[in-house]
Parts: sequence; C-alpha cells; structure tokens
Amino acid sequence: MTTAAQEYQAKVKPLEDDYWVRRKPLDDAYWVRRKPRNDYWAKVKALRDAMTAYMPELEALHAQLCTDCPWDGTTIFSEGAA
Repeated sequence: MTTAAQEYQAKVKPLEDDYWVRRKPLDDAYWVRRKPRNDYWAKVKALRDAMTAYMPELEALHAQLCTDCPWDGTTIFSEGAA
C-alpha cells in the first residue's frame, strides 16, 4: 500500500525531471554569458593581490620622495585641516 506522500512523489517526479531537462540549456547559456564577468573579477583579484604585495614598497618610496606629504595611509588631509 502506498501513502499519499508516495503517490504525490510518483506524480511530481516526472514533472520535476522534465523541468530540469528544460532548464539545463538555460543554465548552460547563463554560465556561458557570465564567464567573461567571472574572468574579469579573477583578473581584478590578481591585480589587488599584486598591489597588496607591493604596498609596503610603494609606501616606503612615497615616504622617501614626498617628505612633506600629509598622507597617513587613508587621507591627505591632516587632523588640523578642517
């Protein structure tokens, strides 16, 4: 004897299977269109990682070349300038 839930699942399963078969081409097309965006963000991440790696050297060079600069790592405006 089958339960109501088993009968329901038996009726729903073919519908769900059909849904996923029809949806797969849409999903595939979506990811093909999205790939350039994913590639872009991968390149941005690599650039940020490189900048982070060189930041101590850049800050040291800036301190050496721009001795009077009020840059404190976040702003060029000093505390007293309002």
